[in-house]
Amino acid sequence: MDFVDVAIVGGGPAGLTAASALARQLHTAIVFDTKTYRNKDSTHMHMVPTWDHKDPKEFRAAAKEGVLARYSTIQYLDVAVASIEKKTDCHFKVVDADGKEWNFRKIILAVGMTDTFPDIEGYAELWTKRM
Repeated sequence: MDFVDVAIVGGGPAGLTAASALARQLHTAIVFDTKTYRNKDSTHMHMVPTWDHKDPKEFRAAAKEGVLARYSTIQYLDVAVASIEKKTDCHFKVVDADGKEWNFRKIILAVGMTDTFPDIEGYAELWTKRM
C-alpha cells in the first residue's frame, strides 16, 4: 500500500499555502481542487499579502506554478473528495469523486467557506461587484 504524506482538500489560498509549505519541507502531498471558489466572480482579491487588488485566478495560477517549478513532491488534481475515512492516527483513506482510493498519513481541510446571502433583491448579483 503506497502512502502520500498529506491530502490537501481545497485549492484556494489556504490549500495552496499548505502545498507550498509542505513542498519546502519535501513532504509529498496531493491538492484536491474542485475549481469551485468563493471569489469565482471577483476580479480582484484582498487580505492576501502582495496580492491586494489582483485577480484571484492569477494568484492561484502563480502559487501553483511556483510550487511545480521547484518541487516534484506536490501534485494537483482537479477532482473532488467524496469521502475520508480515518483508519488509524497516521492512515486516512480518501476516495475521490472518480472513485479512486488514496492512502494518506495526514489530512488538511482547506475548503474555505460558502456565502449564504440574505433574501434581499439584487444582493447576490451585487456581491463581488459593489459589496
